[in-house]
Parts: sequence; C-alpha cells; structure tokens
Amino acid sequence: LYKAGGGVITSASTVVNKGSAGSGLIGHWTFDGKNMTNTTATDISGNGNHGTLTNMTQSNSKTIGKIGQGLKFNGSTQYLSSGTNMELLNAWTLSAWVKSTNLSTTGVIVGRGNSSDIMRDYTLYSQSGKFNIQRCDISTCSVASTTATYSNNTWYHVVGIFDGGTTGTIYVNGVSAGSGTISKTVSTGSRTTYIGVVMDGGSGLSYYYPGTL
Repeated sequence: LYKAGGGVITSASTVVNKGSAGSGLIGHWTFDGKNMTNTTATDISGNGNHGTLTNMTQSNSKTIGKIGQGLKFNGSTQYLSSGTNMELLNAWTLSAWVKSTNLSTTGVIVGRGNSSDIMRDYTLYSQSGKFNIQRCDISTCSVASTTATYSNNTWYHVVGIFDGGTTGTIYVNGVSAGSGTISKTVSTGSRTTYIGVVMDGGSGLSYYYPGTL
C-alpha cells in the first residue's frame, strides 16, 4: 500500500502505498515463509503494520503463490487485520497478486472501513467478474471498475490508483483496464485495514475473499 498514486507494482504480493511506486510505502506483505510466523504476516515496509491471521494459520493456509508463498482464504471466515495506522485520505496505490475461486461474488482484497457507518478510505475488490476500487462517505460509495471481466482460478496482478482528486484507475497485468470517478469525501478516523475482508458499518466484517493472495 502506497500513499500516493502513480506507480504500478509488478513484483509484490499485497502492497499499500502513499507515494509513487518505490516511495511512500506504508504496507507490504509478501506472505513468504521467511516473513511469516504461524499467526502473523510481517509488514516488510518497515512501518510495523503487521497482519494478524484470523481463523487461519500459516501452517494450514499456506499455498504456492504467484511469487513465492501465498495464503489461501476460504471466503467465509478468514482474513488478516493490519491495525489502524494506514489512513489514506488523499492519493494512494493498492496492489496485489490475486487468484480467486469465485470472481462473481464480492471479495475484498484489501480495505479500510468504519464500524459505525460505511465510510472507507480505500477498498480493492472483485465483483461480477471485474476488479474495482472504491471510496465511501458515511452513506454512499463511488467505484471505478475494469471494463472487462476476468476468469476464476487465474493469477492476475491488480493495481488500483486514486489520484487524490476524483479519478481512480485500475491496471491488470500492467495494462490500464478501467477508470472512473471516486470522489467521495473521507474524513479522518480510527479504521482498521483488513486483507481478505472489510468492515462494512453496522453489518460488521463483510465480503470475505475466496481464493489465494
């Protein structure tokens, strides 16, 4: 995860960024064995945003990833919680290698949302065969989506970029695949970043990811 838009990551597992690629890195989880304990995925960005495995462990969820080791998620109970320090109110970049078993369902790759309403800084997810990014205020969301639909059980490198203004763009395997307006106003707040699920206001944790990251 990076804290600004502008870069496309091509060799990471799950990344959150607030700068262009290679700068502003605030979260990077490879899921490789050397960067895991049985219950924790180390954030190798150096920012300490380690992911706590919930209803899963490395020993029972590890699998072959696109680059090194991955984690498989059951789509119903399993996720990682990475703390509340990754607030991104302006430009950001999200990226991940993904292989879903069911792209038709709504499955969150990474997101940060409220427990009291639907406000979200960022969400990268799949739905109806497409990849999407999203920002939400307290009552409504704006979404940018890919034009094409994609296949189950296939590896894709997905990058979502918000330019800090109104535009969101999605890249799939290094190629621009869709864009849209994601202009909702997001205010500061203590929200948790999750991998494999997102907090959806009063509905609680929702949209579990089915497949491998």
